[in-house]
Amino acid sequence: MAIYGKDQYEVENNVVLCERGLEALVLLYQPIISANAISLYLTFNKMARHTNYSALCLYTGLDIEVLEHAIIMLERYRLIKTYKNNEENHYLHVLNPPILPNEFLSHYVYGLELRKNIGNHNFNLLNDAYRSNHIDKNNYVEITEKKVFNINQFNENDLQDVLKNKNNVIVLPTQFNYDLFLNDATNLQFPHILRTKENLNLIGELALLYGISEERMQTLVYRSIDFKNQVFETNKLVERVRREKVVVDESINKYDLPPVAYLQMLQNGAAVSTYNKKLLEELVNEMLLKPEVVNRLIEFVMETQNNRLVRNYILQVATTWKTYDIRSLDQANELIKKTSSKTNRKKKVPVVKRVNETTVKEKEYSEEEKQEIEDRIRRFGEKYGTSKN
Repeated sequence: MAIYGKDQYEVENNVVLCERGLEALVLLYQPIISANAISLYLTFNKMARHTNYSALCLYTGLDIEVLEHAIIMLERYRLIKTYKNNEENHYLHVLNPPILPNEFLSHYVYGLELRKNIGNHNFNLLNDAYRSNHIDKNNYVEITEKKVFNINQFNENDLQDVLKNKNNVIVLPTQFNYDLFLNDATNLQFPHILRTKENLNLIGELALLYGISEERMQTLVYRSIDFKNQVFETNKLVERVRREKVVVDESINKYDLPPVAYLQMLQNGAAVSTYNKKLLEELVNEMLLKPEVVNRLIEFVMETQNNRLVRNYILQVATTWKTYDIRSLDQANELIKKTSSKTNRKKKVPVVKRVNETTVKEKEYSEEEKQEIEDRIRRFGEKYGTSKN
């Protein structure tokens, strides 16, 4: 969207911010979408009147370009929805309430983004601060009223908030796009109750590992659901994914390839065995190594082990890299460089010089010396005999 100062806008605001909502905006949203975006949201919340963007720039102190970027960030994190009039440059911004802290921190995308921006230590502090108070009930007996509640009084919006699992677009070239994956997924095709963090993480990891598109992954997931018992059969999904044909996209950086496709490339197009697929799954899903790091690790092992993939050796190297907290291709290359300089340091081998045998020059004798030698040989033969005797 491209907005101009003269463009008109108005705000539809039905959001009443509570204390927890303000805390979520400042402590959780702000590190991800910037203070400018939060300032704009609060301005929309308190100044919901019809005006133009030039006036909004004056109130917020933001340039029009910064203002536009702030609007985009609010849209990405579902804090506002934006509509445009088809006939004129008139916009409508509809405010949505922020997700409250407990839900935000456990959100499978927002929580991860926040952790990435503020670090594990600060994230854990926030998590501890908003952790639900849990009391051990082993020594208690439940005496709750068993009468069934009136379903007509149940708020459907509350249920939708709980079951809301759609994700914003993750702007990473090799990242699985959950928004696209869930865009057309109805509750009949992929029941909301099965859209748990664990299931969605497995789907994304398998897609990135094998290079499967969001559309194709939809089909594989739907076929792996036991709809009668409302069970997501992850083992069947893994089996189906392993049977997929791997396509190597040569137009992208080789380290950005899915690990299975990358190994297939290293094998000159030969299909990757199920055994090696399981090994790659272990590196990504259990050891939590990033795909580009896995690719470099596999390449390093094949370079040093005569193009052989020895499982124990691979896991040994992977454990070492995990200990060094290798998270990127550059870090992997740096560690390989350091370790190689130590292990492959050339030993000085003493040079053995061959001593050429000198040619023995025959001594020149005088006639008298020759005659004396012959006489000695003759007398020696007369005394001890010769070999002919």
